[in-house]
Amino acid sequence: MKLTKKHYEKINKTIRTLNIDKDSRQINIYRFTKEGRWHRKKKFEICCELYDKGHPFLTEATANNRKQKFDIVDLLENEVIEVVAKSDTHREKIPSKVTKIYGTRDH
Repeated sequence: MKLTKKHYEKINKTIRTLNIDKDSRQINIYRFTKEGRWHRKKKFEICCELYDKGHPFLTEATANNRKQKFDIVDLLENEVIEVVAKSDTHREKIPSKVTKIYGTRDH
């Protein structure tokens, strides 16, 4: 994936806008966490799609205030993607800056 100066400017803007912690800034790295198999598979699938499109991403990125953790951040589109495993998930559990929610389903 060849990134231009313009891409790096967009990436830096997204990181500043979301106030991403320095420890979370490993680009195109899939981080595993304690979550269900379905959640991990869906998150991995989305990361693969982003990578194939040439979009750098972060997974499990934490905001500097440590109050928000984002499943996936598309750094070029400035999108926060949350993978939700249950259709009855309460809105309060989803970070406020989420722009896309994938995988809502019933168990």
